[in-house]
Amino acid sequence: MKRLIGVLAAVIAVLALAVPAMAVTTEVSVATGGGRVPFVKVKWEQEPNSSAPTGYTNFPYESGDPSHQTPGFQINPPLVQLATKPIQYYAVVADAEEMGNLYEVYAYVFHPQGSPPPYNADVAPGGPYFKYKVVFTKIGHDANAKSLAIAANNAHLTTFGPVPSFYETEIGHNGNFTIDDITNSLGTGELDKGTADLWMGQEVIDFEQPAGNYDVNVYAVDHNNNTSPALHNQFQYVPQCGIEIDFLGVNYGGVNLNTEKTIAGDRTWDTPSGVPATVRNIGNTWTHVTVAQDDMGFGKAGSAAGTTYQGSAAPARPAQSNWNVYFDARMGNDPTYEKWYDPTAKGSPLTNVVTLPNFLGLSMMEELDFSINVANGSGQHTGTMVLGCATEPFTTVAGPAGPVGIPSH
Repeated sequence: MKRLIGVLAAVIAVLALAVPAMAVTTEVSVATGGGRVPFVKVKWEQEPNSSAPTGYTNFPYESGDPSHQTPGFQINPPLVQLATKPIQYYAVVADAEEMGNLYEVYAYVFHPQGSPPPYNADVAPGGPYFKYKVVFTKIGHDANAKSLAIAANNAHLTTFGPVPSFYETEIGHNGNFTIDDITNSLGTGELDKGTADLWMGQEVIDFEQPAGNYDVNVYAVDHNNNTSPALHNQFQYVPQCGIEIDFLGVNYGGVNLNTEKTIAGDRTWDTPSGVPATVRNIGNTWTHVTVAQDDMGFGKAGSAAGTTYQGSAAPARPAQSNWNVYFDARMGNDPTYEKWYDPTAKGSPLTNVVTLPNFLGLSMMEELDFSINVANGSGQHTGTMVLGCATEPFTTVAGPAGPVGIPSH
């Protein structure tokens, strides 16, 4: 009998597993209510002091404006492949019932308006352009908290929130909060009295995040699940182009007179021999590649000043170019973007710098092709090539007019 019961149980279990999957709805209602709504008095952003260069003494730190000449927070990109930079988000918050000891303080941060995909995507819970949520930790209202608030205000980093109408009598004025409301030499500020607290959250910004003004909305939530109005400001990720190459030189090898010779690049980063040539974008903007290249000692024909030809086709000699050598460069393999050019001036500043017409997308890489055409000369020649970058604004473009390249990581 025991054996039979065991068999029946096994059959029943198998039948239960064979029941088709059923979808059901789920619901929840999070209660809100009771007491006053909390409020954010002041907020700001800065880089950790540990990020400051050696010898920097001005507190707090912002790499995009280290002497604090412009109000608000500015941060430079690292211009290093795969690097990130930390950002500290600060806020002084209070609640009528709980003072600064709230349930949660957080920030929603958004990529700049007009950022290219994927940074303009509609992402939960923030919506279009949402970057991330920053969760804050309470610092308190001690001497360190007060010194941080004073230093940030002196550096023109702070954004003060409006005084709630129910709080105007207690604070003694309407309009926005001031630094004296937060802390002052008389010890009557809210951090001094312990009726508000400083909170801070830290997150990073990536080397390939788009340049521009990032929106930051800070919220405070009390234990009754009352959420404050957002206190909004912006910080700037300063636009800076940057490129990196995986080669140390271009060896054209042997050439025949008046015959173009091309040295083709590739899309494989850091080929062991250093060639073929590859370039990648390490800045926070779309970027063109610029080229400046001397005459490698070939000189020019005649006594007239050297020509400064640049064009989408090879120059005609001597009408368009009186140099004994001219060059060509191209990013990618589309001949539409080929650029021929005469030698550029030596020294600094460089003149007749060539800007390649197409441009790299954020964190993209592409091949570089170089060619040479020698009209007169013999023997071994050496010269110098200087590669740089030029920013291309983010715009809504498609097809061949858009950024080029393949992901660099």
